[in-house]
Amino acid sequence: MRNPRARNRSLESGRPASCLPDPVGAGRIGSVHARNLPGMVPTGSLLIYDADPAVAGKAAAEVDGSVRPTAEAVLADTDALVVATSATDRLPLLDTAMARGIPVFCEKPLAAGLPEARHIAATARRLSARVLVGFQRRFDPEYLMLHRLVASGAAGQVLMIRGTAFDRTLPSEGYSSTAGDPFTDCLIHDIDATR
Repeated sequence: MRNPRARNRSLESGRPASCLPDPVGAGRIGSVHARNLPGMVPTGSLLIYDADPAVAGKAAAEVDGSVRPTAEAVLADTDALVVATSATDRLPLLDTAMARGIPVFCEKPLAAGLPEARHIAATARRLSARVLVGFQRRFDPEYLMLHRLVASGAAGQVLMIRGTAFDRTLPSEGYSSTAGDPFTDCLIHDIDATR
């Protein structure tokens, strides 16, 4: 169900009345989402916020979006939210969006630690909030085919799984202090895919 206030906010702001997700966090993965969003949903101008105004400005320029000075400014005028901030900054954004009934796509990991992730899950259940975590690999055709083969027994008994992943560019110097270690930030995709 759409956020009941979304149409009114869209009309009041002059934006099209479509469920347009706006990104908060326009760095490494947030800028990828900002570039992809206009091709997936009917859009007006994306509302973009990042803790670094230069990063937000660059992402906005690439997609004809507009920069907002704070995450709250995006939350006040969005139909749906893409949370791609540092994992350490996600909890307050998710809490606010869920409390306001704003649907959220959240990059993985959901939070910086297990207590925060459990809090978000409990809040989402309690409020019947719509929160989707960015585990896109489970929808890749090859993963789906492999899942069917394993589930049917056609692939035999799985004894070991080996995964390899890499990014095309190195993360920034402070990345691991806000994103977590390689297990929570990258291997989590492989853990999700093997479930």
